[in-house]
Amino acid sequence: MSEDGRDQPRVSDMDAREFFARLCDVSRNENADLMLKSLNRYFWESRIRYFVTSSIGFYIRGHRFDYDDFVNVRTQRGPGGSEVQFIRGQARPINVLEPLLWLGEQIAVHSGEGRS
Repeated sequence: MSEDGRDQPRVSDMDAREFFARLCDVSRNENADLMLKSLNRYFWESRIRYFVTSSIGFYIRGHRFDYDDFVNVRTQRGPGGSEVQFIRGQARPINVLEPLLWLGEQIAVHSGEGRS
Protein backbone atom coordinates (compact mmCIF):
# COMPACT_ATOMS: atom_id res chain seq x y z
CA MET A 1 0.00 0.00 0.00
CA SER A 2 1.27 3.47 -0.79
CA GLU A 3 1.92 6.11 1.82
CA ASP A 4 -1.27 7.97 1.00
CA GLY A 5 -3.46 4.88 1.51
CA ARG A 6 -4.69 4.75 -2.10
CA ASP A 7 -3.03 1.41 -2.99
CA GLN A 8 -1.16 2.86 -5.96
CA PRO A 9 1.25 0.50 -7.69
CA ARG A 10 4.94 1.04 -6.94
CA VAL A 11 8.13 -0.21 -8.52
CA SER A 12 10.81 -0.89 -5.93
CA ASP A 13 14.26 0.61 -6.39
CA MET A 14 15.62 -2.91 -6.88
CA ASP A 15 13.22 -3.53 -9.78
CA ALA A 16 13.51 -0.16 -11.54
CA ARG A 17 16.22 -1.25 -14.01
CA GLU A 18 14.26 -4.35 -15.02
CA PHE A 19 11.11 -2.25 -15.37
CA PHE A 20 12.98 0.13 -17.69
CA ALA A 21 14.33 -2.79 -19.73
CA ARG A 22 10.82 -4.18 -20.16
CA LEU A 23 9.49 -0.79 -21.22
CA CYS A 24 12.22 -0.67 -23.86
CA ASP A 25 11.22 -4.16 -25.02
CA VAL A 26 7.56 -3.24 -25.53
CA SER A 27 8.12 0.28 -26.85
CA ARG A 28 6.65 1.19 -30.22
CA ASN A 29 9.94 2.95 -30.98
CA GLU A 30 12.17 0.44 -32.75
CA ASN A 31 15.29 2.11 -31.30
CA ALA A 32 14.23 1.96 -27.64
CA ASP A 33 16.58 -0.93 -26.92
CA LEU A 34 19.50 1.30 -27.90
CA MET A 35 18.91 3.42 -24.80
CA LEU A 36 19.71 0.64 -22.34
CA LYS A 37 22.59 -0.62 -24.50
CA SER A 38 24.07 2.87 -24.67
CA LEU A 39 23.82 3.40 -20.94
CA ASN A 40 25.62 0.11 -20.34
CA ARG A 41 28.26 0.86 -22.94
CA TYR A 42 29.13 4.46 -22.11
CA PHE A 43 28.61 4.71 -18.34
CA TRP A 44 29.97 2.86 -15.35
CA GLU A 45 27.30 0.52 -14.02
CA SER A 46 28.07 1.61 -10.44
CA ARG A 47 27.12 5.17 -11.38
CA ILE A 48 23.80 4.36 -13.00
CA ARG A 49 20.59 4.22 -11.04
CA TYR A 50 17.08 3.86 -12.37
CA PHE A 51 14.01 5.65 -11.05
CA VAL A 52 10.36 5.25 -11.92
CA THR A 53 8.83 8.72 -11.82
CA SER A 54 5.69 10.55 -12.85
CA SER A 55 5.13 14.28 -12.78
CA ILE A 56 1.34 13.89 -12.64
CA GLY A 57 0.81 10.46 -11.09
CA PHE A 58 -2.20 8.23 -11.53
CA TYR A 59 -5.84 9.19 -11.87
CA ILE A 60 -7.67 8.31 -8.69
CA ARG A 61 -11.43 8.55 -8.49
CA GLY A 62 -12.57 8.83 -4.92
CA HIS A 63 -10.07 7.29 -2.57
CA ARG A 64 -8.78 4.16 -4.35
CA PHE A 65 -6.55 3.38 -7.30
CA ASP A 66 -8.41 1.55 -10.08
CA TYR A 67 -6.32 -0.68 -12.37
CA ASP A 68 -8.98 -0.29 -15.07
CA ASP A 69 -9.02 3.53 -14.96
CA PHE A 70 -5.64 5.02 -13.98
CA VAL A 71 -4.47 7.21 -16.88
CA ASN A 72 -4.35 10.81 -15.66
CA VAL A 73 -4.15 12.38 -19.13
CA ARG A 74 -6.98 12.74 -21.61
CA THR A 75 -6.98 13.90 -25.21
CA GLN A 76 -9.84 15.82 -26.76
CA ARG A 77 -10.44 17.81 -29.91
CA GLY A 78 -9.70 21.48 -29.51
CA PRO A 79 -10.46 24.48 -31.70
CA GLY A 80 -9.86 23.75 -35.37
CA GLY A 81 -9.87 20.00 -34.75
CA SER A 82 -6.43 19.87 -33.15
CA GLU A 83 -5.85 17.42 -30.31
CA VAL A 84 -5.41 18.91 -26.85
CA GLN A 85 -4.17 16.95 -23.85
CA PHE A 86 -5.13 17.79 -20.30
CA ILE A 87 -4.65 16.36 -16.82
CA ARG A 88 -7.97 14.85 -15.84
CA GLY A 89 -7.50 14.56 -12.09
CA GLN A 90 -5.36 15.91 -9.30
CA ALA A 91 -1.62 15.88 -10.01
CA ARG A 92 0.09 13.51 -7.58
CA PRO A 93 3.81 13.46 -8.48
CA ILE A 94 5.58 10.18 -7.81
CA ASN A 95 9.30 9.88 -7.04
CA VAL A 96 10.20 13.20 -8.71
CA LEU A 97 12.73 14.57 -6.23
CA GLU A 98 14.55 11.29 -5.59
CA PRO A 99 16.60 11.30 -8.84
CA LEU A 100 17.76 14.86 -8.15
CA LEU A 101 18.69 14.04 -4.57
CA TRP A 102 20.63 10.96 -5.69
CA LEU A 103 22.43 12.96 -8.39
CA GLY A 104 23.40 15.61 -5.83
CA GLU A 105 24.76 12.92 -3.52
CA GLN A 106 26.77 11.37 -6.35
CA ILE A 107 28.27 14.72 -7.32
CA ALA A 108 29.27 15.34 -3.72
CA VAL A 109 30.78 11.87 -3.29
CA HIS A 110 32.69 11.87 -6.58
CA SER A 111 33.60 15.56 -6.87
CA GLY A 112 37.26 15.00 -5.98
CA GLU A 113 37.83 12.00 -8.23
CA GLY A 114 40.01 12.32 -11.29
CA ARG A 115 41.80 15.44 -10.11
CA SER A 116 45.57 15.53 -9.82
